[in-house]
Amino acid sequence: MTAGGNYIKGDKTPSLPGDRVSISGVSGETGTDALKKMKAEIKQAEKTVTLEDGTVINYPPPSEVIIKTPEATMMGLEKHEYQFKLYEGRVFMKQNGTEEWQLMGKDGLPDDEKKEDFNRPAKMVEISADKSNLYGLSEEGVLYRGCFDRKDGDFKIEWHDKFGFPAQKTVIPPGSFLSVSNRIGDSKVIEPSTGRVVYKEGVGVTTVFFKGQDNIIRYGDPWVKGVDHKLFGPHRGRLEIHSMAVAGGLLFVSDKDGNMYTRLYDFDLGGRNNLYEMIGLYNFNPDRMKGYPQPFQADWEKQPKIQGQITGNLCVIQTTDEQNPQSNTQLRELRVQGRKDGKNGYFHKAITEKEWQFKEVPGMQVKGPFLNNTPVDTSMNNLLPSKDADYKGTVDLKSQHGRPVLAELKAFNIDDSPAKINLYIDDERSIDMTMHVRRLYFKNQIIATLELPDNVMKSQDPVIQEIVKKDFGGKKFQNMQVEDRQDKYVVHNNHWDVFDWLRLPNLRNTLWMEFPKGK
Repeated sequence: MTAGGNYIKGDKTPSLPGDRVSISGVSGETGTDALKKMKAEIKQAEKTVTLEDGTVINYPPPSEVIIKTPEATMMGLEKHEYQFKLYEGRVFMKQNGTEEWQLMGKDGLPDDEKKEDFNRPAKMVEISADKSNLYGLSEEGVLYRGCFDRKDGDFKIEWHDKFGFPAQKTVIPPGSFLSVSNRIGDSKVIEPSTGRVVYKEGVGVTTVFFKGQDNIIRYGDPWVKGVDHKLFGPHRGRLEIHSMAVAGGLLFVSDKDGNMYTRLYDFDLGGRNNLYEMIGLYNFNPDRMKGYPQPFQADWEKQPKIQGQITGNLCVIQTTDEQNPQSNTQLRELRVQGRKDGKNGYFHKAITEKEWQFKEVPGMQVKGPFLNNTPVDTSMNNLLPSKDADYKGTVDLKSQHGRPVLAELKAFNIDDSPAKINLYIDDERSIDMTMHVRRLYFKNQIIATLELPDNVMKSQDPVIQEIVKKDFGGKKFQNMQVEDRQDKYVVHNNHWDVFDWLRLPNLRNTLWMEFPKGK
């Protein structure tokens, strides 16, 4: 089997976590067939190749990748399923249904002979794959991106030693749970807990994730600059993440006690794409062009506890539905390696299912450390300090004839939506609003949507009615912009979106809130 300009040609130690060693799992076969298979596996386990420079490369023993780990992963490309393994610092691959591992490229290391300045690594230490993308880290933490394609029956790969746009050398600390997500275009994005369509437009999107040392999830997109975009974990970033995985736009995290959460998220779903903002796809307002009457961002969802011994080896698998071939984000399976009743294997469930099932895998090497998997939810017991902040300020309302109104910005974090804004009209009246925040990529713009609660919209109080009419145009949703200035945050409706400007020109600059920092 060839890999375009690279050719895919896997030690003699026990298998890596997540692998099933075939030689240990020949149950069900007897006699001559089983003996032939064992001889073939022994031959593969002893296979080596010597390069022109004298380097001897050992091949890994036969095994199947069932759980994605930093050393073993899998992906699907045009109905062809492939598995990858890191072995002695080199990448091996094979197609599902085959026994022998093949060396990827001439020596199992990223390379592009067409690029004279390509930074070839000496050793790879992590890999992650999803759909048509294979990412990896060198021993120095340099990020490599492999893009796959099948043309004329040939399996082709193009390696890149730079990431982002403009492309540049990118370093990610090894051991940070490197995970790549590849969500194809024209797929419905469906919130698992409610079944609601978050949105159904867009093109394919690839996002690479890893966990920072500050417990904040970092991510990047190959079409934008950097991998320093932020995502806060469950409980507004206060849950200490022990393990993390992602595929197809679904993040899957666990703390040390086996409390697990999932969230639909990638660069586009996170509200970072300026193009989608301009065409009205990112919004909460049902009156807006191409909009949906609900938030586009799904929140973290608690997963049921697993009853059994589990490790931190967890992963997300994109699945298919033969009865409904259209792709959607409900076609995801969660897997967690573990042990039950003394048997090795993994726990699994579809993202829409309520209970975990256990599948025994004979020959699977289950290595710790095991999590301190508590039988009940303990996620609130050891939360980290909050990164949210509260600010006091004022708001100018047209209905109040220039009288400053006291306002509070509560539980605010630019990178973790939503926040609250409370307006104190007088001693007897107040309005509590939700502010949904998203940080766009270009110019680092911070866009917000104010949401008035139903009790305010339906209020019979004439003062509240006048505020809703004059200051909010009688609308439940208001599109805002947040300015992060040196000494204060400014929230105003001088929003640059052309569709909003054409629709509501009389509301320009009527809402202006200032919240001094440090107060």
